[in-house]
Amino acid sequence: MKDEMQEMTWNQKTAAHVAGATERTLRNWNSLENPPPCIPGRRGKPAVYPAQEFVAWLIEYRLGQITGSADAGDPAAMRARLDKLRGDAVELDLKIKSGDYAPINIIRDVIGDVAAQLKAILESLPRKIKHAQPELTARALRIVHSEIVRAMNACSEVRVKFDIVDEYESDA
Repeated sequence: MKDEMQEMTWNQKTAAHVAGATERTLRNWNSLENPPPCIPGRRGKPAVYPAQEFVAWLIEYRLGQITGSADAGDPAAMRARLDKLRGDAVELDLKIKSGDYAPINIIRDVIGDVAAQLKAILESLPRKIKHAQPELTARALRIVHSEIVRAMNACSEVRVKFDIVDEYESDA
């Protein structure tokens, strides 16, 4: 049965029907960079399409259309793209495992914990200073407190500048 499928060929009408296209569309596909497999006709014999190869080509062509690939219908380009995506996934996985990258939710949680601890420490400073130096005036403690509040506000307004991130990535 497998040998029969490998040897089976379809005429243009059948191949177009299998592809869900018109015969004209099938002929237009021949102008693609990677056209469907076809055995050209000779002296009164029409062109035929090897069934197994045609189905494989059609699957890759349709996948290219679905994914929006510019190389829709070019199985070699599709395989190269898939290989690149797989390679990128492996590389990212290795960088995560080696500690070069961390998921953003972990980074967000760690920074939140650090900020909460720092805030608690800074807010307790005026009391600790007053306890250690009872001779300090209320005015001096208010100055210390206002500077601490100013520092905490400045930290809360920090935003990542993406041009700095881009420079870091280009240096790496």
